[in-house]
Amino acid sequence: MKYAATSVLVGGLLVLSVGRCISTPNLLQLASKSAHKGKSNGKISDAPAAGPQEIADYRKWTLVNPTPYYVPAPRAAQCARTILNPHDGKFIKVYVNDIGQQAMLTQKIPQFAAGSVIVKEKLSQQDSPTPELLTVMIKREAGYDPAKGDWEYMMVDGTAEDAENRGKLGYCQACHIPQQEQGYIFRTYLPDAVRENLR
Repeated sequence: MKYAATSVLVGGLLVLSVGRCISTPNLLQLASKSAHKGKSNGKISDAPAAGPQEIADYRKWTLVNPTPYYVPAPRAAQCARTILNPHDGKFIKVYVNDIGQQAMLTQKIPQFAAGSVIVKEKLSQQDSPTPELLTVMIKREAGYDPAKGDWEYMMVDGTAEDAENRGKLGYCQACHIPQQEQGYIFRTYLPDAVRENLR
């Protein structure tokens, strides 16, 4: 496990990140792999992948936002402070498994149970059939990382086959820690009809 201080140039700003790192080339390689694998039939299969078992059938889970959500500049800028931004200029589709469904879709202050898994597909265009990248949050048992909500983070290529990095990822935590009162997640992508009924 490597910890390092890294800097990248994002939008003319020098960005410094300290923590368990994924290199810029590796992040770009994930997107490149996904694009290459997706060219054969133009879409990602709904069939289970050979990658991380926690997300093997994620496209059979609840799709939180049927209309892909464009990450606005202020939200993307928060992540740009910690890593070459995986959200910048992307549309996202969010899936949640059965364990996390109630917290995600019904609770104003979500209390995610251990075993909850959230997958975000990063799309270059709103109608892209194949994601460039997946970012994943997995709620672990109490004690895994109590100071940061017991969430494990994972970055996976868009085919869901290649987990480039996972664990207590500092660059993910830095963005999500300010959301402690909201279960450490952002739900800006919730459809209005769902948001209005949170209790």
